[in-house]
Amino acid sequence: MMPQLVTFNCTDTDIFTEFQRLKFAVFYEENGWTGLLVDPDQQIVLQDCFDEGSSFLGLTWEGKLVGGLRYSRLDSAFPHAELFPPSYGDALTVTATITGVALLPDYRRRRLESTTSTWGDWMLRTCVERCAELEVEEIIATAGLNGAERIFVRHGFERFGKPYQPAWSPMHLTNLHRMMKPALSKNG
Repeated sequence: MMPQLVTFNCTDTDIFTEFQRLKFAVFYEENGWTGLLVDPDQQIVLQDCFDEGSSFLGLTWEGKLVGGLRYSRLDSAFPHAELFPPSYGDALTVTATITGVALLPDYRRRRLESTTSTWGDWMLRTCVERCAELEVEEIIATAGLNGAERIFVRHGFERFGKPYQPAWSPMHLTNLHRMMKPALSKNG
């Protein structure tokens, strides 16, 4: 049996609520991030203003959401803009961002059948392909130096700037980017 990838948005309430619970489990409980707006009674991260302009990719196993992420063109939504240099505000129409990358611990090193790719690799590779469909020139992301950045580096992302530690994060973070191949014009 193979895991499944599903694309959704915040109006797909059932899976979006599962994603909010996944983020609560990974970011709030496991990693101790305090900058998230959460509902501890429901064990969810609350919807933020960037969710409406974003798309989501979920990884399901046996009907349960075990991984997911959010991706956005910056001209639609720019989550965590404060973590990037102000110059990114000038490139809104040609840049996308990947945020909220979460995979439950039991699924992080699982391999796809007959491949060397992990489930997380597959999810990120698929997201990069979806971003290419958005016709962007660059994808940016922020990842923890706890090892999360390695998956981005494996997929062609490079670190830029120095690592930093916001007050709400228990770990150092780094910004990453990946330049995309320019799309061929219809005239040749």
